[in-house]
Amino acid sequence: MSTRSVRPSEEDADSPELTAVQAALAAEHAAVYGYGVLGGRIEGKRGTEARAAY
Repeated sequence: MSTRSVRPSEEDADSPELTAVQAALAAEHAAVYGYGVLGGRIEGKRGTEARAAY
């Protein structure tokens, strides 16, 4: 069993890389949520565009 901590150190907590990755992940979650909410309700040309973008 490992005794290494999986928590980031204090100096890494505010790193620009971590902030960027968290922002990208939040954007991905928002896109998936939005598609889930609207995807089944969009018809016609917009529906085709939404499915192609997914």
